[in-house]
Amino acid sequence: MECESFSLLARISDVTVERHIPFNAMFELTHRCNTRCKHCYQHHPKRADGELSTEEWCRVMDDLASAGTLYLTLTGGEVLLRKDFFEIARYARKKRFALKIYTNGTLITPAVAEKIADLRPFTVEISIYGSNAETHDAMTQVKGSFERVIRAVKLLVGLNQRVILKCPLATSSFGQYEDIMAMAQELGAEYRFDPTIAPMNDGDRCPTNLRIGVEELMKLYDDERVFKKKGLPSMGANDKVKMCDAGRNSLAINPWGEVYPCVQMLIPCGNVREKSILEIWYGSRELRHLRAITPDDLVQCQTCEVKQYCSRCPGQALLEDGSLTGCQSRARTIARIRKRLAEQGTAHPANSTLLRVVA
Repeated sequence: MECESFSLLARISDVTVERHIPFNAMFELTHRCNTRCKHCYQHHPKRADGELSTEEWCRVMDDLASAGTLYLTLTGGEVLLRKDFFEIARYARKKRFALKIYTNGTLITPAVAEKIADLRPFTVEISIYGSNAETHDAMTQVKGSFERVIRAVKLLVGLNQRVILKCPLATSSFGQYEDIMAMAQELGAEYRFDPTIAPMNDGDRCPTNLRIGVEELMKLYDDERVFKKKGLPSMGANDKVKMCDAGRNSLAINPWGEVYPCVQMLIPCGNVREKSILEIWYGSRELRHLRAITPDDLVQCQTCEVKQYCSRCPGQALLEDGSLTGCQSRARTIARIRKRLAEQGTAHPANSTLLRVVA
């Protein structure tokens, strides 16, 4: 049944790409945050002035609902720093979006948890950076943040909410990933690991110093439990180059109304204060150019011996390697590991489109 659901969702996604339906939208409601995570990719000033108002976000939602958007992700910064967060979120549910909430969890009190549960979100995804306070708090640089995260998870799970613990695996946390899996199971939450860690959006590569190495990646991708629990994207078994859906059926809007294909692909396509989101979606020159890119344009990928194992991100390829259509070096490293494991018979081939690494 689960495979059938994934297959149906994949087919729906393919249709929305073909018809340029904005199936997935991500709203960065604010870049303000109450933690200072060492790996964070955002470089914008953590300011509140000029953020889109409640009314402006609601107008965007009206347009997206009419265009067929299903999934809407509210993220930050820390979304709960917006005083109007619940007003925006309630309107999203009124428009019948499948709502995803990304939060660091530190501001979730019993009262806030009740309000979140009343929204009936599709998922609440909370960042975790270790299995103990020492590791987690060292990454957030905020003492006590780990305890508040665990409290948030317990509160939400106790209200029958689907909680996903998202863990960017860094050198400091890799040795704890098994403990994180056990902790998630004990708490009644799901988990998802991200072994990539991207540069900052201004090109600063400092966060990449936190990346785990080849030996750690080998161990991670060879761990059957991680794949069984969907902690990592599954490995592909076909010979086709998968095109990213960013700008084809998904978009992102930053706190000041700038529209991008994705939060990791900062190609400005317009601003919702100057044009409607649908005028931008259907008329942007940048988006038309992006949609015109085909697998044939990915010349390096076409001849690559590990292409069927690759989860290439064009945004990170542009940011880190300088080309939207070129190789993403980190993805290639991981793909080579996947291929090696597959040849050893220890990997678990599956459709790589079903699961994605969360950024």
